[in-house]
Amino acid sequence: MNQWEAYNRVVGNVPNSIVVHTLNDFVTRRSASLDLGAGNLRDSKFLLGQGFTKVVAVDSSKKSLAFLTEGIELHFAPIETFMPEKNTFDFVLSCNTLFYLTPEQIADIFQNVLVGLRSGGVFACNVLGKEDDWVVQGQQVSSFSEETLMALATGFDVLGTGEGKNRGQALDSLGVLGRKYWHQLSIVAQKP
Repeated sequence: MNQWEAYNRVVGNVPNSIVVHTLNDFVTRRSASLDLGAGNLRDSKFLLGQGFTKVVAVDSSKKSLAFLTEGIELHFAPIETFMPEKNTFDFVLSCNTLFYLTPEQIADIFQNVLVGLRSGGVFACNVLGKEDDWVVQGQQVSSFSEETLMALATGFDVLGTGEGKNRGQALDSLGVLGRKYWHQLSIVAQKP
């Protein structure tokens, strides 16, 4: 079994909770959406089913995006190099992906998203907090405090933040399923 088959076994097609809550609470226009780090397309498929007329999915792995779905525009590129078209999207999300990048790359992504959102458009994402097992164990991931996450949102109106701590499943770099302590911070922000 390869890494993506194992990942699919763990997460299935259930969308990330931050996506569901953000759509219900903050996203009113549903023209175009962008999924950065789309993986198995579970969030992109959900967005397509929620009335978005255009769903764009970006991921660097062609294997991860092998879960093709009609109606989703696929881009095979690292999310840190993807430049969204100006004033295009009503909703942009990045779930369980940003922590693999450097803090500088993440800051650039926030600014690229700001350019790509329409006025009133919403960005939702999550990052690792300082207590996450991968951070504590010294793995090559980026982590944030609430203050440093808020600093990334320069130019946005912050609609909400969240923190989650739980024991759960994760795949290691070899695709082996194991248990870990997750500490994640999330932010939902809007382009003025």
